Amino acid sequence: MSKKNPCILQAVVFTDTFNDEFYPLTQDLPSTLIPLMDKPILSHTLEALQAGGVQEVFLFCKSGISAIQEFIRKAQEEKVLWSFLKIELIRSESCRTLGDCLRDLDGRGLIRGDFVLVEPGAIANIDLLPIFRKHKEITRNDKGACLTMICMKTGIEQNMECEADDCMYVTSPEGKLVYYKTYFNAADRKTSVPMDIILKYDRLSWHRGQRDIHISICSEKFLPLFSDNFDFETKEEFIKNLLMNEDVMDCSMYVHEISGVSYGGAIINWQNYQSISFELFDMSIKKSSSGYKEVNSKDSKLRSIVGPNTRIPSSAKVSRCIIGENVTIGKNVCLEDAIVFSNSKLGDNVKVRLSVIGSNCTIMNNCEILNNCVLGNNVQISEKTIVDKCLIQATPPEFCDEKDILGDHAYIASIERSDIPEMKTTEKVQQTLQELSEYVETDSEDDESSGQSPEEDTDLFLNEVVESLTRGLEDDVNCENLIFEINGSRYAYHIPLEEVNFFVIKGILKIFSQKTSEIKFLAKILSKFKMILKNYIRNEASMKDCLAAVEDQAVSSGEEDKDWVLFILKWFYQNDILSEDAILNWGKALHPEEKLYIKIHPFLKWLEEADEESSEDED
Repeated sequence: MSKKNPCILQAVVFTDTFNDEFYPLTQDLPSTLIPLMDKPILSHTLEALQAGGVQEVFLFCKSGISAIQEFIRKAQEEKVLWSFLKIELIRSESCRTLGDCLRDLDGRGLIRGDFVLVEPGAIANIDLLPIFRKHKEITRNDKGACLTMICMKTGIEQNMECEADDCMYVTSPEGKLVYYKTYFNAADRKTSVPMDIILKYDRLSWHRGQRDIHISICSEKFLPLFSDNFDFETKEEFIKNLLMNEDVMDCSMYVHEISGVSYGGAIINWQNYQSISFELFDMSIKKSSSGYKEVNSKDSKLRSIVGPNTRIPSSAKVSRCIIGENVTIGKNVCLEDAIVFSNSKLGDNVKVRLSVIGSNCTIMNNCEILNNCVLGNNVQISEKTIVDKCLIQATPPEFCDEKDILGDHAYIASIERSDIPEMKTTEKVQQTLQELSEYVETDSEDDESSGQSPEEDTDLFLNEVVESLTRGLEDDVNCENLIFEINGSRYAYHIPLEEVNFFVIKGILKIFSQKTSEIKFLAKILSKFKMILKNYIRNEASMKDCLAAVEDQAVSSGEEDKDWVLFILKWFYQNDILSEDAILNWGKALHPEEKLYIKIHPFLKWLEEADEESSEDED
């Protein structure tokens, strides 16, 4: 925070990841200009800061400076929302690590107070001002406080999809960080917390399944710590050293945890590029305006996201992919856990697995791109070429052997990628989860985890769904905002999608049962929440979840023979929420002597007769 302008919230944003994870897409531009859905990652970052209350941004650039300048100029010309931020570009091509950048920044003397530190690729929807004020209060009470790290509660499975996100920490009752571990490249996922930490505090809070969102609030003593310690190269090294030498360095760190509708993350490798793309789409942050749509939605584990003007042929097989706009896909193409950027062309019988295809690429017929390949922009792959575990660029590298030439616009890059995390299939994530038996170990047998059980999480989630829907009904809140809230709660309590479908229906029926038993009121709330129902109930699996919720509510309340049961089935059918087959298959599974079956039997019979008449007409 500037002393001259104490009311201005400043942020320092870094535009480089300081590694080759995104090469060769980063040959000519920093990683933060790689497109995410409908715009560059950096645009999402600056939108988040503008919405979060930041007014002044120092943009620290190591590479691709001209591209960053053009990006800012174009945004200001188009008058996008974040273009009204005061942005100052800082160049430093000699920096090789985040630590180098922070030492350079300290030497320039631009920051003289508390500020927001934003690491490369960070995106969020949080209000930073309350967190900033809380940090200021902490520094008044603890003069050694130098950092408030912001983390988000997630699910273990969610973090398995991207290990770079996964961390565990322990805090004191005041929120002071006393132990921290990341599981990125960790050989052992079990954690042993030193006994001296446990004995030092009367009470500790254990936080597992957390994501560091790569946004922190820093005090004015933060930057000098890097200048005084030249071995600090990353934030993780900084945290580790401060925890080990807290008394010597007279410094402390705190953690602020976000949950509910608050969201944050950072795109630092291809793993979390893929996972965060799905999360943003699910949370409807960009869904309504980007033009992206979902395919293969019948199985949530195989679904993909496709940009505008991209058509998937019926003969193609696509699972867990992110595909940009204007992509041409040939016949019998197989895409599995792949990322394909805009304006690329894939010929017939092409197979892409666990790989990334840059913009304006051309892959001719009968090619295979396999196992963590990355094709840079404008690459052209000739027919019947197989590419496995390598980086391909469109221009010749500095040192190029004949064996590295695949074509006039396809060259194997010489960069080693042995230490870079690979993209994971769903099966690999599940296998890792099965192997993971314990998360925290201590030397004491009497220690108990303070974490909540899955049952408590689902109860809390259902309560939040009911609260959101009730407020939406009473205050006439837009359904898109309610979907956003529900999805935010889903990620906070790491609820599987099928349970979300179930609890949304359950929540609507709970509101109905709590308010009145009049059918008119049920019709009113169903009409109000029709958009929400369409959002969640959109395939056969979700239809089963919906019917399971109706059955559960009817049986648990003893209202199997009430009129509302028959009414809601008819309403769902007439409004294309439930298909004829879904209702009939569900009804056949009920016992003929059950009250529920007896109540809905006339409707089932009518559906069967209508189905028979339709079949006769077709004949």
